Amino acid sequence: MRRRDLLYTFAAPAFVRAQSSRPQAAQGIAIGDVVPGRAIVWSRSDRPSRMLVEYATTESFTNAKRIRGPHTSDASDFTARVDLSGLPPDQQIFCRVSFESLEDTKAISEPVTARFRTPPATRRNVKFVWSGDTVGQGWGINTEWGGMKGYEAMRRRNPDFFVHSGDTIYADGPVPSEVKLPDGTLWKNIVTEAKSKPAVTLADFRGCYQYNLLDENVRRFQSEVPQIWQWDDHEVFNNWAPGK
Repeated sequence: MRRRDLLYTFAAPAFVRAQSSRPQAAQGIAIGDVVPGRAIVWSRSDRPSRMLVEYATTESFTNAKRIRGPHTSDASDFTARVDLSGLPPDQQIFCRVSFESLEDTKAISEPVTARFRTPPATRRNVKFVWSGDTVGQGWGINTEWGGMKGYEAMRRRNPDFFVHSGDTIYADGPVPSEVKLPDGTLWKNIVTEAKSKPAVTLADFRGCYQYNLLDENVRRFQSEVPQIWQWDDHEVFNNWAPGK
């Protein structure tokens, strides 16, 4: 056996184990509560780990500032956030997040990245988008039709921020595997256990939020557009609707 083959025989399994032991950040990164000089950075790991945040005013991350953030745990569904402060006004901020395993500090996830613009110090025109009702009335993520393309359409407008006007999830609205349209076409949803029934447990509610983040349009949008979320369900009075 050649020396190279011998080394590969021993090294390859070790590499596979190292890869599987690294945290994952499959839900991406989100930016919220952007106010003068500050912003919240959010992400989620798949296991107990430490959130690591880097941010800079250049895409190359030259002179980036680094923050060793909080630990994630099952109590918070392995989510974590860092409050960035001292940000310059009306500036593009580039940010990336990794998660460091609590069992092995050398096991670090692949970074997820974001960018956003901070509020201006002086008056200027701003542009924002708003919507609501994500994954409602049985309409889920149909990858055959490109997923939740409305989020991609909003992202392309390059807004300063996004207002989610309620019903960020439909906790009481299950997502079926298929919905038959009037013309006979089938709308085919991604289905998860949490979205297969009305949410009852804490895990169910968390699963509803995780479902939305399965969509690549949503993940891309939240990594570029700061968000403001309204509580309740977007109404002036509870369950307001025409005719009521």
